[in-house]
Amino acid sequence: MLFEGPGDLGGSVASLSLSTPNGSRTEYARVGTASKPRILGIGTPPDGGVPMVVVGDGYGFVNAFVEINAAGYGSVAGQDATSWFAGWAGDQTDYDPD
Repeated sequence: MLFEGPGDLGGSVASLSLSTPNGSRTEYARVGTASKPRILGIGTPPDGGVPMVVVGDGYGFVNAFVEINAAGYGSVAGQDATSWFAGWAGDQTDYDPD
């Protein structure tokens, strides 16, 4: 789940959290966003690496990549929100237009 709250410098802060069936909530990371925070993607690398969540805004711009480690804490790699997220790419076959 992603919860939005006011940021210190006029933007928003997104709280990336997991809600359990009993109603409790565990926060994994906080990410600063410009507006309308959204989860843009969730995935795990093919090599079995740690799960990753892409957090951005309502326009598809990326604010951060959050890795969730085995201890349950998020490692945030902030972005400058000038790149877009279009989805995860896997191994690609050779391209031959002919």
